[in-house]
Amino acid sequence: MLLSYAKNEWVSSETFGPSFREDPVGLIRGYRVFTACRTVNGVIFQKQAHVDRLFDSAKSIYMELPHTPEELASLMDEAVAKNAGTGDLLLEVIYTGGLAESNGTAPSGMANLLIWVLPLKTPAKTWYDEGVHLATFSHQRPYPEVKLMFYLGGVIAHQTVVKEQGADMPLFVSPDTGHILEGSTFNLFCVRDGVLYTPPLDGRVLKGITRAVVLSVAASLGIPICEAPILISDIAGFQEVFLTSSTRTVVPVRQVDTHAFSPDGAVTRRIMAYVMETCGLVS
Repeated sequence: MLLSYAKNEWVSSETFGPSFREDPVGLIRGYRVFTACRTVNGVIFQKQAHVDRLFDSAKSIYMELPHTPEELASLMDEAVAKNAGTGDLLLEVIYTGGLAESNGTAPSGMANLLIWVLPLKTPAKTWYDEGVHLATFSHQRPYPEVKLMFYLGGVIAHQTVVKEQGADMPLFVSPDTGHILEGSTFNLFCVRDGVLYTPPLDGRVLKGITRAVVLSVAASLGIPICEAPILISDIAGFQEVFLTSSTRTVVPVRQVDTHAFSPDGAVTRRIMAYVMETCGLVS
């Protein structure tokens, strides 16, 4: 009998990892897409935007899904309802490759759905009060418009530049052009002379859910917006920098490498306050 090692014990290889046998394309080949969304008072924040992006991601990599967008949205609501009364939640909604053809790589049918429900953990209050430190890392994610479950670049960045600088998170910079792209798990905004700048959706960054919310908020507040490429060499010319993500909402940045910024910038704080108030979010 063959033996395999799992969870600190040796078990029969015949019973080891049933999930691997049921999902070799996802678990072994990495054919997975996902979205991570939070609840606010029992309601999924920007649910339809998350569902739409997840279906767009699947379509981009030719993944066949067993649900319609409406069916997935209903299942997400059901997951929240089944966990009612436990506080705000984080939902990791994952479509994973499923069974493989005889070649071991090509999927043989529809993807499998996983909805992983966790208690929502928000960043420390100091992040919102004092800002965060980002360390730049030369990296372009594969299939950048797709929310893949593949974070090798981010993991290596955390093991190198983030540790070396004592930073909080990495900021990806294009290896080819030197343009700022996005963070390992966030989009980036910069402010200069009252104008809000952010990298464009030009096929090199993810279409962030909170990114879209912030752009809408800025427009409603009359803040000028410029979606244009930003060279990392130009970062010192900005007065404010902040990041956005679904679970963190809006977080000021106090430092990028050795360049310092005010975490109390007027535009950053105005947008933060408006997003928190109108969306019912608490930082």
